[in-house]
Amino acid sequence: MKTVKELLQAEDCRPITLVFDGGQEISGLLSEERVDREKDLEGKFLYDIRHSDNDWCDPATLEKIVIVNWFGTFIVDKPIQVLEGPDRPYKEIVDFGYDDE
Repeated sequence: MKTVKELLQAEDCRPITLVFDGGQEISGLLSEERVDREKDLEGKFLYDIRHSDNDWCDPATLEKIVIVNWFGTFIVDKPIQVLEGPDRPYKEIVDFGYDDE
């Protein structure tokens, strides 16, 4: 498991934009390997992306931590407020795009 610092230094992340209800878009970096959340966060905020039970190729939800159906880790510069509160443990992803294509 790598730290955020190691991933950023190795340029081992892919730029991605997630689209949510109402057209809200959030851009960040996608790590396709689990990230050490305990050290060297480089001021970044980490969230996990879950894929659906039926399709492991497309992201379905953004959550604080995913164990089952893990798609990747989403690394952003600012906290995503809707996920920081206790009332909504996830945010549904309606579309996405890789920013390097």
